[in-house]
Amino acid sequence: MTEYRYHHLGIPNNIEREGEDYFESAKMFHTNFDDNPYGIEWLRFMPGSNVTEVVKTYPHVAFTVDNLEAAIEGKKVIIRPNSPSAGVRVAFIEHKGAPIEFLEYDYAEHVTGFPELETERLVLRQHLTSDAETLYNLRSNPGIMEFMDMPMMTSQRQAKESIDKVSRSFIDEKIPLWALSRKDDASRRMIGYVGYTRHLEAHYRAEICYVLEPVYWGNGLMTEALHAALQYGFQQMALHSIEANISPANTASIKLVEKFNFRREALFKENWFINGKFVDSAIYSLIKGNF
Repeated sequence: MTEYRYHHLGIPNNIEREGEDYFESAKMFHTNFDDNPYGIEWLRFMPGSNVTEVVKTYPHVAFTVDNLEAAIEGKKVIIRPNSPSAGVRVAFIEHKGAPIEFLEYDYAEHVTGFPELETERLVLRQHLTSDAETLYNLRSNPGIMEFMDMPMMTSQRQAKESIDKVSRSFIDEKIPLWALSRKDDASRRMIGYVGYTRHLEAHYRAEICYVLEPVYWGNGLMTEALHAALQYGFQQMALHSIEANISPANTASIKLVEKFNFRREALFKENWFINGKFVDSAIYSLIKGNF
């Protein structure tokens, strides 16, 4: 089911306003909805504008969606998908006479100030949309997903949506989840990830996660990556404690966190229903003073 998230309100008018930008292909002036505290965009159309009449006549409500094609499927499309600027695709539909705009963002294009880290052999960098294929391969691998409390991915579209979510988490809340690349690989191909999925800011606590391609298991790369991520969490995010939620059967993951003095705090019996069965969760925690 498509999720619609309110984005802005576009209102046609004939008043020249401060800060207008001109969109040549549409012969239209518009204000920036980001500059308005209520997300209002004023639109002013010039003679000869080829924008459909309903958009020039009536206000439109805009929503962000994860999949533009899915959002417009089966609907009366009045402006086909197009990219008015880098990192965004838009389309308009008409619903009972009202124009509706959908926007699909490549959120990775809008991330700024992401903290890139380095270890002896790795670069911890921002996730990019081009990582979708690798992320799909990781999250559809039965060997990797055996102990993870989430369904396996079934398409690269799901991977792209996951990268969007990761990017939005950093844009909105500064929660970093790093893609891992080898330093000796000029292409910076992603081989895994490490970082934070949940930040309880009021309690100075966050949850960490990590995944690595099986070909690199057992050679200490994730130890390097996890050390860098933990150090960033305690120093830059001012965390007091870091949590890891691990399947009790995942002995390799337990050994990894125990290297950094994580200690088991709880064992929840059959508290998670995933892939048709109830599974246990072991909660490990690291206090800053023990790092």
